[in-house]
Amino acid sequence: MKVIKVVVFCFSFLSLVSSYAMDQAIVSPNGSSESSLLSGLLTSLWQVESDGADRVNFNAQRNLFGRISSNKEDFVLPKEEKEYGSTRFFSSIDNIPYVLRDAYKDKDLKNYTSQAFVFSQDGVIGAMNKAVLRGATVNLSVGIHHQNKMGRYEATTTSCSKDMHGKNIAGLECSPSKGESTKAVFITGSANPSDAIWPTGNMEAVVEVRGDVELTQKACRLMRDDSLTAHKGVVLNTPDKREVYSSQNILLNESRALRVRSVAKESGDDRIVWASTMNINDQAMTDALCEASQSGADTRLVVNKSALTKKGIPLVKKMADSGVNVKVFYPVDGSRIIQHKKELIRNDLYVISNANFTDEGDSQKNLETYFPCDTQLISDAKIDFERVEKKCVTLEKALELLAVTNEKKAEKKKIAAENKKIVVVAQEERKRKLPADAKKSSAKRFKSKIK
Repeated sequence: MKVIKVVVFCFSFLSLVSSYAMDQAIVSPNGSSESSLLSGLLTSLWQVESDGADRVNFNAQRNLFGRISSNKEDFVLPKEEKEYGSTRFFSSIDNIPYVLRDAYKDKDLKNYTSQAFVFSQDGVIGAMNKAVLRGATVNLSVGIHHQNKMGRYEATTTSCSKDMHGKNIAGLECSPSKGESTKAVFITGSANPSDAIWPTGNMEAVVEVRGDVELTQKACRLMRDDSLTAHKGVVLNTPDKREVYSSQNILLNESRALRVRSVAKESGDDRIVWASTMNINDQAMTDALCEASQSGADTRLVVNKSALTKKGIPLVKKMADSGVNVKVFYPVDGSRIIQHKKELIRNDLYVISNANFTDEGDSQKNLETYFPCDTQLISDAKIDFERVEKKCVTLEKALELLAVTNEKKAEKKKIAAENKKIVVVAQEERKRKLPADAKKSSAKRFKSKIK
């Protein structure tokens, strides 16, 4: 069966290459025809495999660019990436725990700053502890969660706080205060180091940046800074290069909303605003997405079913009424898998965040990173967005499922209340009869003594 699938896939691939090559010419890396051809191939290849072969299909698309090749000798970076590092996108069909683990196994890196709301994945914990044993410094911050076992962490310093919500690893050759690093890795996104991020788990998005020392150093500083700015700022202009921001001094929701509103002010049929979040209750992002949709931009939102709250439902309904294509990840088989990605996609920008589009996202400790004009990263994010979108249902269907769920919960609650009432009545009846029984027992004991 596997052999047949491989043959079919190869035949489909060759057919696609031939058909596209006849219509479009591949020019030099600086030309525009190549991206058009490859984009077309990506779109078509996505339809070749069934949904059950997501991993093979997705990686095959990415390997067309030579970006995710397992052979490091085949991995050729564009000129601009040689100058300030490379980026790689990972989703829930990738083995994200291995990506996090390998960051700690890199022996060139000796200084780490890490954040995790939940940190329970054995392999990543083991790799971090071994990094300390080989002499690396690891400054770890975790959130308050029942899966976090402080005794398992052998980091150089470990702290735990109720507002920690970050999911980041920043590694350098040495501490910024002790010298200049030439090698660096920065991993950020939605994935906590837990077993919930394996391919069978949550919908996640992670970006790994290697070689960008400046970005990694800034991420380290922001993660180590516990001070909270009284009057937070807003990112008014989209940066020209990668940039990382912290909720400690920046309003992430308002800044993200500005990126959406800028699309609404533009014109053109190819404009897109695709957003993913677990939950949403922020008015600024809601209004911005409505504006983008009403301007004619392809505006989409993917949320988890947990977003359908008393405060969240009116917001998603408002967006749907404004033309936003709202999809909800709503497993009905009792699965605990969630849509956990936090991202914003434009044709010229990818924003990945630790924070949901919520008030809490601004009050917790989170990082948000902007990747402008990273064509490959944006392409990978788009492909994964549409993959997750296919696993979701419409808002209308989700609300129907929610109504059924609420009815079942209400029925269970009613039965539980009735059972409790029966128990209470039985207890009261037993108490009422107890004195009489006690008298009879006493009378019997008295008579026995007389005899």
